[in-house]
Amino acid sequence: MLAQLLKDRREALVGRWLDKVRKLLRSERALDDDEARDSLHFFIDELIATLERGGRLPEAGLAIAEAHGA
Repeated sequence: MLAQLLKDRREALVGRWLDKVRKLLRSERALDDDEARDSLHFFIDELIATLERGGRLPEAGLAIAEAHGA
């Protein structure tokens, strides 16, 4: 159920995340979308796959989560 919700709203979630990041992290050099997203799509895909199989988030996903402030 949550995995399908994430699939259905993946791009909307990324867009909302980008909006929040831009508001919170003002810098002298603005990040383009690719820089700001970094590995976010990969993390969401890992999260979806993990939820679908009922497992734990792999180490790669944990590292990405930590890099994005989780």
